[in-house]
Amino acid sequence: MRVVPDVSGVNKVFDYLVPETLKNVKVGSVVRVELHGRRVDAWVVSEVEYPSSDINFKEVLSFLSEGPSEEVVQLSQWAAERFCGPLRAVLSSASPALRIKKLGARHGGASRKSGQRSVVDEAEELFHNKRGGVLVWPAPRPLRPVLESGISRGRTLVVTPSVGFARTIAQALRREGLSVALMPDDWQRAAEGVDVVVGARSAVWASIPELKSIIVLDEHDERLQDERSPTWHARDVAIERARALGIPCVLVSPLPTVSATHWAGAEAVRFVEQVAGDWPPIEVVDPYSDLGDEEKPQFGLLSSRLIEVLRDKTQTVVCILNTKGRSRLLSCKACKAIIRCENCDAAVIQNEEGLLECREQAWTLLIHAIRLLKGSSRALIVLQSQDASNPQYSDFVEPEPRQFIEREQNKRKAMQLPPYAAMARMVFADSSFNPADWAHCNLSFSASAKPTEFLVRAANNELLTQGIKQLRGEFSGRFRCYVDPMRYA
Repeated sequence: MRVVPDVSGVNKVFDYLVPETLKNVKVGSVVRVELHGRRVDAWVVSEVEYPSSDINFKEVLSFLSEGPSEEVVQLSQWAAERFCGPLRAVLSSASPALRIKKLGARHGGASRKSGQRSVVDEAEELFHNKRGGVLVWPAPRPLRPVLESGISRGRTLVVTPSVGFARTIAQALRREGLSVALMPDDWQRAAEGVDVVVGARSAVWASIPELKSIIVLDEHDERLQDERSPTWHARDVAIERARALGIPCVLVSPLPTVSATHWAGAEAVRFVEQVAGDWPPIEVVDPYSDLGDEEKPQFGLLSSRLIEVLRDKTQTVVCILNTKGRSRLLSCKACKAIIRCENCDAAVIQNEEGLLECREQAWTLLIHAIRLLKGSSRALIVLQSQDASNPQYSDFVEPEPRQFIEREQNKRKAMQLPPYAAMARMVFADSSFNPADWAHCNLSFSASAKPTEFLVRAANNELLTQGIKQLRGEFSGRFRCYVDPMRYA
């Protein structure tokens, strides 16, 4: 058997002999092995046959737990290569938190109670094309009809951006009599077989027998991407898993990312016709707009317009402060001019490392606000930003998904951002790395404010993967690689 040790910094595979006493060891099993004089946990990733039996292999010491299915192990190997990171980290995300010695019988769903089982024509079309696609679904509408199109096909995996969102869906489906596994706590139930497996980002790695469809909800949400190396995205993993199994993958979002629509193609993007109430009234206000320069530094979070609408007891108001985190907006102390991105003119932020980043989170916050207002008779969203004069904010007043997607596609094509190019952020252990010495890897390096950090580009994902693999094999120093950094997802 070939195994991957659960040891940080050891990104190699090793071969061991499985003794006859450990007949339950298979691909995906978590075992105990001896490595360099110490005992460590490891995952079995493949079976290996050697033409000669003269090789003196060490034996696997013990079986510890059930682990990812063989299908998930192969998916993990794909993700480790695609996102240029350690396989050990991916297998860890795909494994149960507790030891499981043996899987039990499969769970059958109880008789389903009568209730909402209506379906959406646009969703039905995507599930029946055997590949799936993107469904542009308004934020305030219930998701149950969309889920029904997948559940009616058989065993379904539902991936959400948060555990709370997943828990709400799981409770609703259980009330209908369906057998549901909520990840990660119900890892064993999922592996034994239930009607629906639902969970946050890591649920995409759930071991599920006879999986028939995959649904990714709120595909636009940045929480679907792991920030650690490898920086896998649940959307991309779900798409590859569905492709390998030959089942449909449907990505659902009020405003899907360009990566999602590019994968689906124009023929597999379905827009649900909008009705009154899909987008509540939205106002964009600047808290400094009605103040003089001398008053601005002392002004608080509440603008005069926000105070005005909050005093109206007949309205339900949600305020979005587009200044999340630290140093989310930078301006000149003298002239108050906003520091903007040189490429797209959007306001930049300062990240935890002191670097400037171009990142827009207002759309995700807007969709959260719309869901909070669901069911309110008089609803209003106030988007408060010190960058309210930016023409891009006009999109928020009257959102139009078709036009928004088209503009984003054109902008990313012009700027050569993913998915029209491949990118990675590489952080080296020391400053001895010189990009000029590695032109033969067919990677384009752009320096940043830090001498040890570079933004790397390639024409496509395959060339990026090949170039980083070549660099990793030839370069003697250490570095970390973050493929498709979150701000370019």
